[in-house]
Amino acid sequence: MTDRIFLWMMVLSLCLSVFSGNGGQMAADLLKAAQQALETVWNMAGGLMFFSGMMMILRDAGVMEKWAAWLKKPLGRLLGKGVSDEGMQYAAMNLTANMLGMGNAATPMGIRAVQCMAKGEKINHAMCMFLVINISSVQLLPTTLISMRAAMGAENPAKIVLPVLIASTVSTVTGIISCKVMAAVQGRKAGMRP
Repeated sequence: MTDRIFLWMMVLSLCLSVFSGNGGQMAADLLKAAQQALETVWNMAGGLMFFSGMMMILRDAGVMEKWAAWLKKPLGRLLGKGVSDEGMQYAAMNLTANMLGMGNAATPMGIRAVQCMAKGEKINHAMCMFLVINISSVQLLPTTLISMRAAMGAENPAKIVLPVLIASTVSTVTGIISCKVMAAVQGRKAGMRP
């Protein structure tokens, strides 16, 4: 559905540009934007490679596994007792990778965690809570954002670490509270049914 909306937006803007006599300017702007995008990606590549390398070193040194083991207990309280050990391990590894700014590495583990939590159901409380925590973007080190700021020439690219940590904490706590409230409301509704 979304892809169709964007397709129609592009087609409409293209038609309006051509019919208003700005087709040449639009073509020049498209080429300029493509060149700027390529330069930005090229400039970000160094920072992303550095942070990815650091994360690989942390993983190979066993830091991620230790962190994931530490996360299993509080995560178990949030997700509930019905989650298997395998699902809890994948969820902890997913959150660890996200906290360290490795979103791409976290995605397969998150998908596997949700599959382990499904247990033949379409959706359950553990899945909802995990997705809320995951989507709220728990991050201790926003490596992608730091790399983007460095690529754009920021004086102090890492200056955003504290604001990101505060925003991430607030959004995660808010998400957890909202999920708990909704679970309580659903539990009451289920209890009222004959």
